[in-house]
Amino acid sequence: MTKQFELPTVYNKTLLESENFKVIPSLGSMVEGWVLIVPKKHYLSFGYLEAYYFEELNELHCELSSKLKKIYNKNIISFENGSFTSGSSIGCGVDYAHIHYVPIDIDIKQKVNDAYNNTLSWQKISSLLSVKNTIENLSSYLFIEDVNSQKFLCEIDKPYSQLIRQIIANHLGIPEQYDWKAFHFEENIKKTIEKFNNKTLNEIEFKNKSISSYVEI
Repeated sequence: MTKQFELPTVYNKTLLESENFKVIPSLGSMVEGWVLIVPKKHYLSFGYLEAYYFEELNELHCELSSKLKKIYNKNIISFENGSFTSGSSIGCGVDYAHIHYVPIDIDIKQKVNDAYNNTLSWQKISSLLSVKNTIENLSSYLFIEDVNSQKFLCEIDKPYSQLIRQIIANHLGIPEQYDWKAFHFEENIKKTIEKFNNKTLNEIEFKNKSISSYVEI
């Protein structure tokens, strides 16, 4: 049974939550404030989520983006690598639905287009609910929200593992440190928890564990 995001480690510390979703830090936080929304119940991707959950998800999505902007005084990008099947490289080794939120100023849609030589067909969307359509079309997908809060969705036939992590790492000048399995950036995780909880670092119990919380057990 998949237990990703469920073990009681600091990586899975709940920062915000609603009835069916929670916000946790992200391993591989190349920048402070990199967090995830994950469902409390296991889904492979948000495209498999029942439609009636999306209103709640959108509310938490907006609350989180607003909070991150207030804390870090930066624009926010968000993205999901939406898997259609388990073990897909688009899921970056994590078969559990999760949306990334990153305080960073980058034209993420253009950078992804460059990586795919402008061959992607994007759909501008108003709601996260649209990701269900790609799963119904039997396809994996990439969802992004750019720094202008514009949401886009495209089907992905040939996914690149950790593509957006590679783009962000290049943007930050640390191209070799994109892999979340190898580079955890624990100091950024601790600072993120501190900012969300308004606590000093010595008040946070930080267990220096491996990435087992992100792996199927």
